[in-house]
Formats: sequence, C-alpha cells, structure tokens
Amino acid sequence: MRTLIIGATLVDGTGAPPREDVTVVVEDHLVTDVVPRRAPYYDRGAPVIDARGGFVLPGVINHHVHGLTRGPLMIVGEPPLDDARVRANLDRLLTQGVTTALNVDGFATVEEAVASSRFHPLTVKVATLHTPTHLQWATEGPFSFGGVKGRHRWTVEKMLGRGAPAIGEAGPGVDAHWSDYTLIPETFRSRYGVRVTMEEARELRLAAEGGDRARVGDLLSGYGVDPGETEAFFGLHEATLEWRKLARKSLEEAIAAAKDFDDPLVLHHTPGTFEVVAGAAEELGGRVIAGHSNFQIHDPDDAARRAKELRNKGAWIDIMSGDAFSAREFHPTPDVTFRLLSDGLVDLISTDYAGGFWDPMLLVAEKAAEAGAISIQEGVRLMTSAPADAVPKLAPDRGRVAPGAVADLVVTHPGRLSDVRAVFVSGRRVELPHRDW
Repeated sequence: MRTLIIGATLVDGTGAPPREDVTVVVEDHLVTDVVPRRAPYYDRGAPVIDARGGFVLPGVINHHVHGLTRGPLMIVGEPPLDDARVRANLDRLLTQGVTTALNVDGFATVEEAVASSRFHPLTVKVATLHTPTHLQWATEGPFSFGGVKGRHRWTVEKMLGRGAPAIGEAGPGVDAHWSDYTLIPETFRSRYGVRVTMEEARELRLAAEGGDRARVGDLLSGYGVDPGETEAFFGLHEATLEWRKLARKSLEEAIAAAKDFDDPLVLHHTPGTFEVVAGAAEELGGRVIAGHSNFQIHDPDDAARRAKELRNKGAWIDIMSGDAFSAREFHPTPDVTFRLLSDGLVDLISTDYAGGFWDPMLLVAEKAAEAGAISIQEGVRLMTSAPADAVPKLAPDRGRVAPGAVADLVVTHPGRLSDVRAVFVSGRRVELPHRDW
C-alpha cells in the first residue's frame, strides 16, 4: 500500500533544519521517498494526507517510562496496574506522538511487553533489573508490595537474550524520594486509612531525621493520626533507611552486571545518586544513561554542573518531560529543563512517569523553542534519532525520516509541534484515541 503525506514541513529527526513543502512517500512499512515538492506523480488510488502548514517527523521514541505492562509496577515491585490504566497510559503516549516505548519498571518480562503490543499499536519493550539482590529487596525486604511473582524471577542474562534492550532503571530507592513518594504514604494508607501527600511525607521524614519527636507528633495529629503513634513512625523511618541500604546494594549489583554485557544501563540520576552514577560513567562511558537529570534538583547552576561532569565521563544525559506545564507536582517550573537545554547538555528526552500525568515530550520541545532554549529540530532529534542511537535494540531503523527507514511517523496540525493529528506505525495509520486530558 502506498500513502503520500504532502505539503508538510519535514523535521527529519537528524537535527537538520526543517524543510518546507515536501512529500513523504510511504510504501508498505517503509519510507520510500522524500520529495522536495508538494505533488509528485502518484497513483490516483493512493491515500493522500494534505499536511500543509503542519510538521511531519519520526515517531517519538520514549526510552524511559513506567506502567505500560501488566507486570510489576516500578522498581519496588508494586502490584500491576489494571488493564484500563495500562491502556490509558499507552493511549496517552500514542496521542502525544510516541510510537516506541521502553518500560523501565525492572521486573516486567518480555512476554508482558509483547502482550501490551498485541492489544495496542504502540511498540512496547522492557528493560531488565532481574538481579538477585533486586529480587530479594522487592520480595523479602522491609517493604514487600507483592507484585513480583514466580514468573518474574528471571535473570539479566535471560532477559537480554530474549530481547530486552537495556538494563534498568537502577537506583530508585537509594535517595529519599521513594520514602516520600511511596513507602510512607502506602504505610499510612494501609495502617491508618489516611492519605498523606508526598510533601506531607517529606515533612514527617525530615522531622524524624532530626530526631524531633514533638514535631512528628504534631504532624501526625494534623494528618489525622493519633500522636501516640510517634514511636511507631520512628520505627517506620528506620525501616525506610534499611530499605534504602538494600536499594544501594541492588544498584551496585546492576552496575556490576552491566560490565558483563554490551547493553545500555539506565540509571536513576538525582543528587542522591550522583556519585554512584558518576562512578558508573567512569567505568562504562557511553553505555550509561543518566536518567531524568532535571529531577529532584532545583538549582539550574547545580544541575548544569552535574550534567557537564557526567557528560565529560561519556554518559548520555537524559531529562524527563515532567509536569511543569500541567500538574506541577514534580516540576514546579521548567527552569532547570530550559537551562540544561540551552547549555547544550541534554542528549535525550523521555517522559518518566510523573504520577502518570507527564507532559508530552513534543510540548517540552515546543515550549523550549519558544523560550529560545533550543531549536525545534534539535528538540525532535533528542526524542527520535538520539534514543534510537543510545539504545540500539529499542527501535532499529526508526527515529529518522529517510528512504529505507521504518515508517513510524507523526503528522501535526498546522502551527504546533505538539498538536498531533495523525500517527503511523510501520506504515499503517493508526486510530488515535479520544483525548480527555
């Protein structure tokens, strides 16, 4: 089948300047021609998309995201999301122009990724973190969430052999984020039937770190918990510290495992893990992806310093799209993101998870271009050809619009890079779900 996308402004994924008024010819699953004019000769029976005023670009490749399979959620091994939420996550990505995604929850199997791709057009692959300590940490540690079952007890070697394109995400849990984000809130929900936010959990943790029992009691009372539970909270705090020690051991084991293979290693990069990530980059160089380097850091100068040091050691610097243009729970402002982009310190853009309400990657590129931090073509490159190069087994022959490339394509409405009109996966135009976000 032959399809023509005519009159578009081509952003080809390589970082080259946009080319106006071109026609992209798709035959079966491949791009077969890119013609510098609006209406080449074509069979009258061929479908034609009039893309005048809009962009055509490669399908976006998201190399760092969670919650796309019915396997354990996150690296802590939480119970899987239900089918409806998995589909909603996949739909959200597809309507944002993503055609390939790497689920970095760590425990999901290759078969669970294949199952997601069978019921959804988006191509899903999974990374592996099936190391002995990580499995023990998630199933026998101070916090066992119950999502890891017998079928998930694979090995890194077996997962890579079955097609997992990367190791990771290694490192969550080493810093205090997971205590605030998951461990304390989940314990309060199950133990007291009380919901505490990430910010409230952080206040409790900081008070416990300072040994301030009176402050902990006051906070508990304010959150609807009997202040008599103060000592119980200090016990919970000690358990989170033990859990973090196991997380550190798991991270070191993942780095050691990566030395035995040639595949990329996706690391959780925050100020709390920076030294370990830097050490891994020193040894593994360009096989290290320093994930979400704009996360949990609010000083643009500090973020730039850390990114520059890791870049000098050969690591790929990834930033997450976050939620600075929507919920603003994880990223109150885009200041760090824009600083890293404007300094040329970003190699890759992904979404991560951001509570399931991440901003579109194309929106980040659009907003950054409007702010003068980056060009449109460079923003697109960081989420297309760059991740295809950084994780070679994730999206082979994708990430560029050129003859011979797989026809994973995005067509936008006129005037806006982030306003996705049509998506092609392997040359087939797929139906976009209704957006209610």
